[in-house]
Amino acid sequence: MPKTSVLTDDRLYRIALFTYSTKPRESVPHTLELAEALHGLGHCVCVYALDKDGKGFDYPLSCDYGAVPARSTPTDIDKLIQQRIQEFVDYLSQAQLVYDVYHAQDCISANALAKLVQQQQIPHFVRTVHHIEDYISLYLQQCQDRSIRESDLCLCVSEKWQNELQQHYQIHAPRVIKGVNLKRFSPNFNGSEPLFKERSHLTGSPIYLTVGSIEPRKNSIRLLQACKQVLNDYPNAQLVIAGGATLFDDVSSG
Repeated sequence: MPKTSVLTDDRLYRIALFTYSTKPRESVPHTLELAEALHGLGHCVCVYALDKDGKGFDYPLSCDYGAVPARSTPTDIDKLIQQRIQEFVDYLSQAQLVYDVYHAQDCISANALAKLVQQQQIPHFVRTVHHIEDYISLYLQQCQDRSIRESDLCLCVSEKWQNELQQHYQIHAPRVIKGVNLKRFSPNFNGSEPLFKERSHLTGSPIYLTVGSIEPRKNSIRLLQACKQVLNDYPNAQLVIAGGATLFDDVSSG
């Protein structure tokens, strides 16, 4: 696949999507929604994901799924990432991959695909950049750089990261706008809301909702500090965090 090519015709493709976890965090939900949408269009799609606990995703997929076994990890973050990349490489090397598109949604799987390209096991790969980290670790920074620079096509999800990729990597990354699955989410009430509020213990007023993982770059600590101040004026206020899992859970839980 040339570095500037995109799929614009009406043919059906064999598409492999890769994500670093089965937990609903970071780019994982995006990967699954993309897989379901492509599958719904008639493409042959398979999602490959590191599966630490062997339980798979929280809900069944309509497309194929390849569970990549993930072992217990060391506490050192560099060694953790190195191990996760190698687990991907070991599994995929035995999988006899034959796809038209290999699409990585994160740094870990992109590094694995870069190795497979180097070993001539696959011809190319696409990388979607959801964010760019400011790593202190030289190893992690090199992994991030490789995942971006060695992709044959780089995509991104916002204007901010599109500008960052252009400025720091001299890469023009087409922007893929995230959407909302209207089959799952709707602004219209259907009568189930009171039961949902009761089951979810949503008793506050006002209720503040944040969706995403808990980690430093999301300013999670400052959010909690701000909510503490809000409680001074609104003692019944409630903060609801939807999601919450983070990559760094792997470090603490082994």
